[in-house]
Amino acid sequence: MGWDCEWKINGVTGKPDLSVNQLYTQMKNLLRKGTSYTKNNVVLLTHDNMYQTKKDRNYCQI
Repeated sequence: MGWDCEWKINGVTGKPDLSVNQLYTQMKNLLRKGTSYTKNNVVLLTHDNMYQTKKDRNYCQI
């Protein structure tokens, strides 16, 4: 199993490397271009440590 997009954390700041809007745009572009691994599907990899505290979760809200 692979993934099309990965939502990473900046190792220094602890914040996501992309905003929710940037990530959403990246996913929409994959679908629009038909370049995702499986047509009409996008697999997003996130990491559990992005959601450990309330502060962390606030960085990831839509």
